Amino acid sequence: EYRKANPQADIQRIEAAIWCQTHERDFKYRHPEQQPHLFYVPDLEPIPVYSAEHAPWFALLEDAWGDICDEFLTAQRSATDEQSPYLGAGAARLGEDWAEIADSLNWGSFHLYKQGEPNPTLIEMFPRTLEVLEQVPMVLTPTGPSELLFSVLQGEQRIPPHFGVANTDMTVHLPIVFPGDAAIRVIDEVYEWQPGKAWAFDDAFSHESWNNSAQPRVNLLFEAWHPHLSEYEQQAVMATFQARLRWNAGRSLDHPGL
Repeated sequence: EYRKANPQADIQRIEAAIWCQTHERDFKYRHPEQQPHLFYVPDLEPIPVYSAEHAPWFALLEDAWGDICDEFLTAQRSATDEQSPYLGAGAARLGEDWAEIADSLNWGSFHLYKQGEPNPTLIEMFPRTLEVLEQVPMVLTPTGPSELLFSVLQGEQRIPPHFGVANTDMTVHLPIVFPGDAAIRVIDEVYEWQPGKAWAFDDAFSHESWNNSAQPRVNLLFEAWHPHLSEYEQQAVMATFQARLRWNAGRSLDHPGL
């Protein structure tokens, strides 16, 4: 559909993308440690961790860090009911390692947007944060950012090794509350959070995270586009995911087409 509406667009890389769970032929990932479990663009350069050269807008986040912290701490005090488990109960099926954070505030979140769905209560509490993020190449759905949240990992908790959904975006972290002794591993490198220092990686690579301290660790977290994707390619990726969502929504027993 996107190709028909935009015949001039150079989106061959996106048209060659693989839906990993349903692809009919054997395929190999370009990098053995980059294995997105849903959507994979083979011709897109694998970049495990992004630098400020890839994302010069890191400076915008870092300059606004104090304001973002203030807005979060205010929301944390006055909107505690808006925090919810980051993972649903179904995550427990992934194995024993996930049991402590599945359907639990051991890994909680204050989601301003979740899969594009807005939380009006929280959105009103973060005007400065949202003003800054308007200048960032976030992954956007028709209703807003794909994901925008404050991730709260409690003390003595660990997020087990896993792979993300797709290799078309970067996951951006801005540490807000850092208790020390908290870090993330990407492939075989460990990175310790630094308060006020923006950091981003491709979560399609093998990664895990932990907080060995006794206090919560809080990071602002959102998705931004892979810097080597053109605007046309970004739009094509989003159109592809929106088409998939529509298809999934129609897969009900009472759907007239079934």
